[in-house]
Amino acid sequence: TIEQRYSVRKPEELFWGNKGLGQNASFDERNDVYKQFAPHLAHESASRAIADWGGDKSKITHVISISCTGIIVPGLDFSVIKSLGLGTHVQRYSVLMMGCFGGVTGVKLARSIAAEDPNNVCLVVCCELCSLHLQLDDRSDNIIGACLFGDGSSSIVVGGSAIPENEDDFSEIWESMQIV
Repeated sequence: TIEQRYSVRKPEELFWGNKGLGQNASFDERNDVYKQFAPHLAHESASRAIADWGGDKSKITHVISISCTGIIVPGLDFSVIKSLGLGTHVQRYSVLMMGCFGGVTGVKLARSIAAEDPNNVCLVVCCELCSLHLQLDDRSDNIIGACLFGDGSSSIVVGGSAIPENEDDFSEIWESMQIV
């Protein structure tokens, strides 16, 4: 049921592994593209999640970033804190290189932090640029990966006033998630 895949680059600008355009592109070359585009995507999804939450962004106490398709130092979380104008009090965490399980880990971490103190409000930002790692060969894992994964970012606010009135009704949480 996947109707569309998104990419931060035009098809002719993609690396396509070692059989096509950008042959044998190094991780550094791919990561340079990640550094260029990931902060903007992360900022956009974080901004939408905060708007949907409707709370005061100054109440955010933690930012958790998740990614396995690139690395930025000092971190995507730092970039989001800076771009949103959050205070220096905000604690930051990075969940890196966990693959698809990273998003679940980030939400579990946010839940744990929120459970520690009712004043804790976590902004969870997951950003992946899968198109940077497409491989142009007929191995089934490459074909499936290219079919399933595109570039995008999703964010959610967890904790404090972000918790639904009925804790068993998580439909409000899933509806508040924003995918860019």
